[in-house]
Amino acid sequence: MTALALAVALVVFPTDAVDFNAWMSTSGWVSKREDPKGWEVGGGALHMVSRSNSGLIATERGLPKTFVAGTRLRLQLRVTSVPRGTDLSRKSGDDAALRVYLAFDRGGGIFSPPNSIAYAWTEKEPAGTLIQSGHFSNLKYISLGSGPTPGTDWVVVDRDLAADYRRAFPDEASLPRLKGLLLKCDSNDTKTSAESWLAAVELIDP
Repeated sequence: MTALALAVALVVFPTDAVDFNAWMSTSGWVSKREDPKGWEVGGGALHMVSRSNSGLIATERGLPKTFVAGTRLRLQLRVTSVPRGTDLSRKSGDDAALRVYLAFDRGGGIFSPPNSIAYAWTEKEPAGTLIQSGHFSNLKYISLGSGPTPGTDWVVVDRDLAADYRRAFPDEASLPRLKGLLLKCDSNDTKTSAESWLAAVELIDP
């Protein structure tokens, strides 16, 4: 009999609608830079909106975690609008409807983040596209898909986390621990708008 894969939820959103700031406080999240405007939690999901602004929240609760070859990252999401005129490789176009940042216990310094992969739902880049951030050498984007998702159904995206890390950071000899999780929706650089939902962020052990 084949053993069932073990899923570890990195974040759990409440079933009932609750005050967003209260949820952040009790769940170990903090806002980075601007406080998110119009974000909501409830129905088992996070609803993110951006109107020419930026929202970014982060947590280290329950981390660090180790991952191995074969560990998969699974996301459940929906995107109704994407910012227009984006280019994640340039500071002037660094917007996306949804980004899930994974910060690793490696690299970084006073003026740069640790090695990080931001899984981004983009305007036009095909799923799997690797993009170098225009802001930081230690930050790589990987496209999850592009354009609005069809209908109202949830989209499940499954990524090989170890393979993505080695592709993003080919000079690394070993896999580090995962030490931080950040969620972002922004359209401040392009002065447009974006809207997305996120229902699950899970690690699936082999």
